[in-house]
Amino acid sequence: MSLPPLEISDLITPGPARRSEAAARLRASGQERAARLVERLPATDDVLDAGHVEALMRRVHAELQRFGEEMEMPHRISEELGRLRGRTGRPLRRVVDLGCGSGYVLRWLSHDPILAGVELVGVDHDPGLMAWAGELARADGCRARFVVGDAFEPGLAIDDPEATVVISSGVLHHIPATHLPGFFAPTTRPVSRPSPTTTRSQGR
Repeated sequence: MSLPPLEISDLITPGPARRSEAAARLRASGQERAARLVERLPATDDVLDAGHVEALMRRVHAELQRFGEEMEMPHRISEELGRLRGRTGRPLRRVVDLGCGSGYVLRWLSHDPILAGVELVGVDHDPGLMAWAGELARADGCRARFVVGDAFEPGLAIDDPEATVVISSGVLHHIPATHLPGFFAPTTRPVSRPSPTTTRSQGR
């Protein structure tokens, strides 16, 4: 019996990653075509070429950004943040995007006057993507900052839970359904002050 489907990017980032191991796991999940794609990636002594993988991830996320633009994802998130602030009556001092990828959503929100003065923080496990997100942010004149981190341990998201909103613009589809409670637990665990509000927006 095959295992649940896997995302190629979860197997090859962050590196170093072994090509044969990634292909074997994909085949175990019944994803023969994906396994063949991985086997065509350049490698030295079975270790995937880091520069090629980084360039590949940038191309993938550029396409995902175009999809997000078409779906008006940042605009929809901005509207939801405005509604949340209106309903709760709480000050909003920080927005954390878990699994932010290239940081497109936060870079867009950085220029949204409704969020003037709000700290914007992107968290992703891929150092290459976080470096690229930082470059794009500087080119955009964007005030968002990007850090390498684990979406399951988002310390930044709970430093100030009363005034933090956690969004996820591109990570939920990477997480098996059985692991979703563990993903949301750090942003909803009881604290002495009111717990943070978590807005979920699926898709990259």
